Formats: sequence, structure tokens, C-alpha cells
Amino acid sequence: MSTKLFRGAPVWLAVFATVSPLIAAELVSPTAKWITEQEPQWQATFQTEVSGPFQKAFSSLKKDYLTALETRFAAATRGAQLTDAVAFRTERERVESGADVPVEDENTDPAALKSLRAAYRQKLAALEAQRQANAKAAFGRIDTVLAQNQALLTQRQRLEEALELKAKREQLQTAWSQAPADQPVAAPASTPAKAVAIVATKERPFVNSLEMQFVPVPITSGPTKGQRILFSVWETRVQDYEIFAKESGRDWPKATFTQTAAHPAINVTWEDAAAFCAWLTERDRASGKIGAKDTFRLPLDHEWSAAVEIADREEATKTPALKDQKVINVFPWGNRWPPLAQAGNFSGEETAGSEASGSQKALTGYHDEFLQTAPVGSFAANRFGLYDLSGNVWEWCEDWIDAQQQGHVLRGGSWHDGVRDRLLASRRGFDPPTSRNAWNGFRCVLAVAGK
Repeated sequence: MSTKLFRGAPVWLAVFATVSPLIAAELVSPTAKWITEQEPQWQATFQTEVSGPFQKAFSSLKKDYLTALETRFAAATRGAQLTDAVAFRTERERVESGADVPVEDENTDPAALKSLRAAYRQKLAALEAQRQANAKAAFGRIDTVLAQNQALLTQRQRLEEALELKAKREQLQTAWSQAPADQPVAAPASTPAKAVAIVATKERPFVNSLEMQFVPVPITSGPTKGQRILFSVWETRVQDYEIFAKESGRDWPKATFTQTAAHPAINVTWEDAAAFCAWLTERDRASGKIGAKDTFRLPLDHEWSAAVEIADREEATKTPALKDQKVINVFPWGNRWPPLAQAGNFSGEETAGSEASGSQKALTGYHDEFLQTAPVGSFAANRFGLYDLSGNVWEWCEDWIDAQQQGHVLRGGSWHDGVRDRLLASRRGFDPPTSRNAWNGFRCVLAVAGK
């Protein structure tokens, strides 16, 4: 925060000097009144420059740690490493419940878990060091002005008020510099987060802080039956993900072909997509766009089926692998094969003989104008108002493909696909959570608290 908030601060001394000693003694002192007036500005500075950045980074660190635990757990189970699998599962449950990562390891902890914890602690220490530096810099600017006013009060023999200001300086310094190293820091006297009324229809989507648009999709069965789930009308765009990548410092390999800000973000792993959702949740809660219990996340496989209108033809309790291609002759655009013109961005006749087709067979009898990705919304929306559920990029879902956790679910096909069974509405692909390529992207949903 700029010192403009305190520019000319000594002026209030001249104004309050006109108050008679008798009145000043009977009322709250001018200095105490001024401190009360300035408190909201100091708290805003703390949230913007100290607490907010730390909270975002800390949330991302824990999310990454949980993802790493899930990956190691999956590898341990596949390798029949019982001791490691149990340790990773226990650690994941501990962190998900809100407990801290242990400061020290037990001798019986597996080496792989100790290694993950050591990396976590190292990153946490770096975050805390940065928080301390931010707090020192922000407090220093404010304290310079407070010190000047304290000196003026002393010179004018208003010693009691000078002592009040001195006490406030010490209180601020303590509050801003001392905080648990393993917990996110809240601004002093912060206001509890409130619920936010989120209204969205197909005609009037909910618009978030990145100008992403969300519309309701009814969920009538499955684990989130009856819950309010809003789907992004588009796949997450370059312009959306670019802000996240810059603010979080996350690695993001660029496309090898031309993309604009309106194209879908590609070369994004499942871990990247999940981290984006966590970051967006913190961002929009802080801005007041969503409530304290509303959450951006990847869609569940069953929710994605609801969006493409086949959920009522599938058994919600089955794993995605068991539902793969079981609804036959149904595509996101309808029943027709080959698809009518402008059904989506696929590997059509336009890619025949080009590098864009790669090893994929071009779809005979279909042509669109894009060799690779298309700007989101280039093709017709479905009846819920959702674009590109078919083609453009495969979309990451929250679920594992099966009980063996071979990879996370991908839905919808891509610009790289022209084979019939890969474009079925019920087709499930999957990749490991660390896999990235030019035909995988993602779409967010907003889970709204309550029903």
C-alpha cells in the first residue's frame, strides 16, 4: 500500500491541538480516534501484501503435496508395496482433515514419505521467509509515518497520546511479524467470509473474476445428486490459465502451433488443472465473487455425463472404465454419423496429409477449418449452453478411471481425433496426472454450497 494513505498525517495534530485539555481528557483521545480510523486501511494492506499472497501460495503448496501423495499411493498400490501404500494413504487423510504435516519424521516412516515431507518443509520455509519479508516491507512504510507522529506528539508534550501510538506500533509489528510458520496467516480482526447469492441461467450466466461464464447443469443422480453445479460454458482459455501461471509461477510449456488468448489452454496436466481450480477458488472467494463454501473444481465423470445428456443411461456407481463406450450410437451432437457440418473441431478431411493428423485417421466426410485447436465457442452450444463438449480438446475430470488408479478420466475427444469410437459421448480416455500434451485441456465447474 502506498504511503499516500498517510501523506500529510501530521496535519491531524494541528487540528486536534484546538481541542481543549479538559474536553480531550473527557473524550477518547484524538490519537486513539485517528488510530481507529486508520485500522481498516492497515488491515487492507496486510491482506493485500502479506496474508493474501501467503494464503494463495500455502493453499497451492498443500494441493501439490496432496497430489504428490495420491501419485505415490497409486504407484505403491500398483507395485504391491503395502507399507508405503498405507503410509501415503494415512498421510493424505491426515492433511485432508486439516492436520499439519509433521515437523519431524518417525524412524518407522517410509523413506519415500520422508522425502516428500522434506521437500514440503523446504518449500514452506521459503514461503514463510517471503511472508516475513513482505510483512517487514509493508509495516516499515506505515511505521515510518507513525514514528513521525509519535515524535511530534512527544515534542508537544502530549505524552499519553505518544504512548498510545507507541503501543499501537508495537502491537502492529508483533501481529504482522509473528505467525505460525505452518498455517496461513489471517489479517488482524478480519471479517468472517459470508455466503454469496450466485444466480445463473443459460441466458444470464454467472461471470467470475476472469470473465469465465458458468451455467447450471441439473444433476439428478450420482454422488452429487441435487447439488447446484455450474459448468463453464467454455474450456479454460489461454487468457484464463495465463494469469494463473504467472501468479503461481507454475511451469507451462507453450504450444508448438499458433494459439490466441481465446483458444483452449493445452499442455496442462491433471495436477495443473486441479491447482488452477484451487487458485481460482481462493481468488474469487477473496474478491467476494463466490461464498466461503463455494468451490471451483474439475467435473466428476458423472457430472460430465449429465452435461452431455447421457447420465440417465449409465449406472452412476460404476467406475468410469466400466462405463466406457457403453452408450452406443450417441454423440455429443446427436445420433448422426458422420456428423453434420460444424458439429465440432475434429481431425477431418482438412487434416488429411498434414502434420496435424499425426498418427490419427482423418474423418472422411467431415471438414472444419481448424488444423489444430479452435477458439472456444467456435461451434454450436448444446441445450444447456455448453460449447465444445465434442472435439477441440479432451477434458480432464476429477475421477480416476478405475479402482487401480491407472490415470484420471478424460472426456470429449479432441482436434486430434477422427475415429468414431473416440467421439462417442460415453467414451472415456485416461492419462496419468502428470501427463501433458497438445490435445488435453480442461473445463471448470462451480459447486455452489446448498441446494
